[in-house]
Amino acid sequence: MKQERARRTRELILDAAAEEFALQGYANATVQAVAARTGMTKGALYGHFGTKEQLAEELVRQAQEFWRLLMDGSGGSEAPAFEVLRELVLGLSRQYHGNIRIRAAFRLLVDRPPATGEPSLVETVERDLAGAVLRARPDGAPGTDLPAETVAMVLLAMVVGIHLIRRTEAETELPGRIDQFWSVLADALVRS
Repeated sequence: MKQERARRTRELILDAAAEEFALQGYANATVQAVAARTGMTKGALYGHFGTKEQLAEELVRQAQEFWRLLMDGSGGSEAPAFEVLRELVLGLSRQYHGNIRIRAAFRLLVDRPPATGEPSLVETVERDLAGAVLRARPDGAPGTDLPAETVAMVLLAMVVGIHLIRRTEAETELPGRIDQFWSVLADALVRS
């Protein structure tokens, strides 16, 4: 019972931190503001996460785990490579739209790039999408001279950008809008 309560409190803190980071960015977010969002004292919050940096690291770690699971789920598929690419892009887009933790992680990566020598989540997503683009392209198709890395960057920019420019659009309408953008980009960048 005690462990379950601690787990729920931790989840509450991470959701509050994600909201704060997504809205304020890393530099302007404070532990006090995160605590206020949860109704906890700052001291109680420190019992779960000792620093703002730990909160940020956990959100980025969870986003990396999400992407790894999405990639693993697409790799074993019998679907054609083009459909795998589509599902990766749309799966990321759905999560970016519907999961504040994913949006916060991407914002955090812009605000404070990782200090380690390891690739960031953005770099990993771009690399994996570029590989999926290469697998999805028909050999010798027109337009294949466009570097897969560039196509991957455009696809990622679409995922993030659609949410920035369509924030006021009804939540139920955004998935259809994303499908429309995908169709335009797929024709122009992968199959043209």
